[in-house]
Amino acid sequence: MDREEFRALSLVDGASERLTKVTRAFESRFGQPPLGVARAPGRVNLIGEHVDYEGYAVLPMAIEQSVYVAFSVVKGSNVGEVALNVANAKPQHKSVILSLDEQEQKNKQKLELEGAMWASYVLCGVLGLRDDRPEAFQSKEMELQMLVDGDIPAGCGLSSSSALVVASALATSSALQLSITRPELAELCRRAEHRVGTMGGGMDQAVACLAQRGVALHLDFSSVPARSMPVNVPDATAGVTFVVANSLVVAEKAVDAVTRFNKRVVECALAAKMIAKKAGIEDWRKITRLVDVQKGLEGSRDGISFRELEKLASTSCPLKEYSMAEIETDLGEPIIELFRGSSLEAAAITVIASASSFKLQQRALHVWGEAERVEQFQTLCTSLAKEVQRSSDHVAVQKQLQSLGDVMSASHHGCKALYECSCPELDALVDAAMSAGALGARLIGAGWGGCIVALVREAKVTTFMESIRSSYYNERGISSSDAANAMFESAPASGADIYVVMSN
Repeated sequence: MDREEFRALSLVDGASERLTKVTRAFESRFGQPPLGVARAPGRVNLIGEHVDYEGYAVLPMAIEQSVYVAFSVVKGSNVGEVALNVANAKPQHKSVILSLDEQEQKNKQKLELEGAMWASYVLCGVLGLRDDRPEAFQSKEMELQMLVDGDIPAGCGLSSSSALVVASALATSSALQLSITRPELAELCRRAEHRVGTMGGGMDQAVACLAQRGVALHLDFSSVPARSMPVNVPDATAGVTFVVANSLVVAEKAVDAVTRFNKRVVECALAAKMIAKKAGIEDWRKITRLVDVQKGLEGSRDGISFRELEKLASTSCPLKEYSMAEIETDLGEPIIELFRGSSLEAAAITVIASASSFKLQQRALHVWGEAERVEQFQTLCTSLAKEVQRSSDHVAVQKQLQSLGDVMSASHHGCKALYECSCPELDALVDAAMSAGALGARLIGAGWGGCIVALVREAKVTTFMESIRSSYYNERGISSSDAANAMFESAPASGADIYVVMSN
């Protein structure tokens, strides 16, 4: 199978319990069976947090938990417009009908007024496809009908929101009989999700579209679209598994974007500009990503190491915290003018309006340290796979597994101390995981809540989970059933699929 193409699967032949459930829910809501169901998985990022939007590589894997969007399209003069009719299988999420002929801002206002903000991610996916294929939406009277279901917990760092964007865009492309490749879908969904206000880098959408069962992906964001390469990560053959545990602190990155996620993006951009200027890079004003500092310096010398970049961050951004005036003095221009016309302009305006200080050195140190850890993790995985295949040196395998765990733990420390995107509950959960015998553990996703991932010896998974249940969940009065649902083993799963009713 060509991994770049979506091959429609039979909805009947692939009718799992979840597919059957969403199909029946659609028929109950709309009075007829759907044309098909789009599925997009969540993800666990094994290493590489907050570096994709800085142009660096990440190493995520898809998980079995997914978002499902059952869909159909009604065409004809009785519709009168291009409409989007969205429902959710979960009753707490309100249904809504939007006119795609209406201005986008008015649709956003309607979602807020009707208490259906969850559907903004569906709208993102549909509008992303319309941006890419406008001819499919012109001069047509039709109603796109969608019903959403899924088993990815929201706000827990497993990318439920991006999975919903991808599934919605894929559903729309199938409903309108548009051909689209996996890389094309990933890129249009990356751009589309900026509509909700977070300036993400594309990891979540890429892994949802490109993931392959049995392997993680090394996704390199130094160019657009990202370059993807499969990576064999340690599994049962090496005697280990990955365990995900939910802190049960909900963190919706779009809600606090101005003070958290987007502020980090703007701080990284300011650090990149300041380091580039002081390093003598001529086009420093145009730079908005730390990878472009590295590229600019490599153009004038024979390579530059991450350690050298980290030293530059410390010397070029010596203050632990900067006021706006101090940044403007160093750069010689008003901050907002340095973002004028860039993709970050809107985010920068809102961040600057609400922020009194900025941390530049710490953000750059985390990004360059984390980018190096991704390289280390990938190298260790490659070496470990060869060592396990040879089955020759048990001691060497155990040493490499511990090294992988150490890289994961170092990543969490960077997120906690330098990027400040952890929270007390995540730190406590990581500590509980390490005390329970994990080789390494780290937060996943944007942070400020959500989940951790731990590398655990397979033979000790049961006792590991029991220890976490006792030391983290029980201490917080969380029931045994909720605690059991908050933890799961995970292996690399497949990317998005489209299921359709096959004609005879």
